[in-house]
Amino acid sequence: MRPSSRHRVLFAGLGLGAAVLAVPALAMANGADVDWSAGDFILAATLLTGSSVALDATWNGGGGRRGRLARTIAFATALFLFVSNLAVGIVRDESHPANLMSFVVVGFAIAGGGLLVRTPRLAIACLLIAAGVQASMAFIAMAVWSLPFDAGMARSASLGLVVAAALAGAASLVPRRAGAGSERRLG
Repeated sequence: MRPSSRHRVLFAGLGLGAAVLAVPALAMANGADVDWSAGDFILAATLLTGSSVALDATWNGGGGRRGRLARTIAFATALFLFVSNLAVGIVRDESHPANLMSFVVVGFAIAGGGLLVRTPRLAIACLLIAAGVQASMAFIAMAVWSLPFDAGMARSASLGLVVAAALAGAASLVPRRAGAGSERRLG
């Protein structure tokens, strides 16, 4: 049975996700220094499946080629922010209270990702807030916890700026609504 052309992104994402999950499984089977638990595989499979479904909805959300490209860029940056903030403690070690700011970034990334299909401009605004928080996390940590600026903080600030630039490009691609700004003045 051939997959529907409408959901080819979903099937491609699921296939890619299976291939990604096979890498640590094969590494563990061949005695490499990889030690994933069943929970790690379940979490990774959930993230990859959810990403495939969300990207498929984003891709099929209408709005023409430019709108699709804008939503795809925004989705990719939301996923990137989500994974980078959950997988890596940006400030010092995992238990440092400054890392709680990552949850703000993740929250706005999830909100933005959830809004992509229906309201891409609002989604991009949420993601720009996430990028701004990401870029300022190092400076907030320096001010609140008197931490010295280090390489991890520089990476955090740089990540936020790169994501903001990608999202600004995506925002310029989002088509304006038909009729927006063309209302007639009455009286």
